[in-house]
Amino acid sequence: MNKVHEFFRLIYSCADPEWFLEIRKLEPLPVAWHIDRVKNLESWVNEGLKMALSAQSLHFRVVPARTENRKDLAMATTLWADVERYVSEEEWEALRDLGIPPGAVVHSGRGMHIYWPLKSPTDIETAREKNEALAKLLCGDEGAGHPSHTLRFPGSYNCKYVPKRYVDAEIFGHMSDISAFEFLPKMKKKKATEHIRITAGFEQLEKRASLCPVLDTAFNNPEDLSFYAWISLACLTDEETFVKISSLDAGRFNEEEARYRHEYSRRRNYRPYGCDKLPEARSCPRLGKCGLRKVIHE
Repeated sequence: MNKVHEFFRLIYSCADPEWFLEIRKLEPLPVAWHIDRVKNLESWVNEGLKMALSAQSLHFRVVPARTENRKDLAMATTLWADVERYVSEEEWEALRDLGIPPGAVVHSGRGMHIYWPLKSPTDIETAREKNEALAKLLCGDEGAGHPSHTLRFPGSYNCKYVPKRYVDAEIFGHMSDISAFEFLPKMKKKKATEHIRITAGFEQLEKRASLCPVLDTAFNNPEDLSFYAWISLACLTDEETFVKISSLDAGRFNEEEARYRHEYSRRRNYRPYGCDKLPEARSCPRLGKCGLRKVIHE
């Protein structure tokens, strides 16, 4: 596990020791957090490795916070890109030719999370802009570059697959000046678009459970509902409907967390996960032909 410590020492090497870091266990529910200061990095990582022993989905927030409030982001100590595939040798060579060789890569189980540790922190708006440009350059997920985003914790397991896949870190050690990324095109801040408003209430959705294995799980086997399906429902329902659905398994989905998660998904303009990423839908005969949004709003 020395590699995991080395990874975090690298990406937080320019962080203020008083800033706060967060580890977030998403599954199994309920969601749990561990927060500590950068100066306690080694013990923070050790706690994450302990959580990884039982967590099915363990993430960390990449950008530190000034306080224990997760909304009070400080500055970015690394840039990153979430690429849901394996990058070719030609692409690695191109990054080196551009003068921006990555400092580390985390193999997430699905693809790669590529990191460019910085020699000095940069403001979060610059980080967002550069992250989105790097994702576009590598055909990655531009939305994953938001400063509040979380990524998989190395040393944990991605349990979305059978067998589960180890989240491994590969360290190169290179550090960059933010000026090295000035050649990237400027990315305009995306304007939030209004979500489709739910037209069906709790009772109507319950009746539609027979049409969709995700809704069927939510209503008839709520103890088996995955975190990602739960988040998708937050993106597609009004707050009171989502809270009522969550209450079907009050042991995992308490009202406070449900309201926070619903508000957060709306504020960030999150979209539901594709059904191909939801374990409940893997055996659905209509997989790839409709989608949770269509079932709810049809």
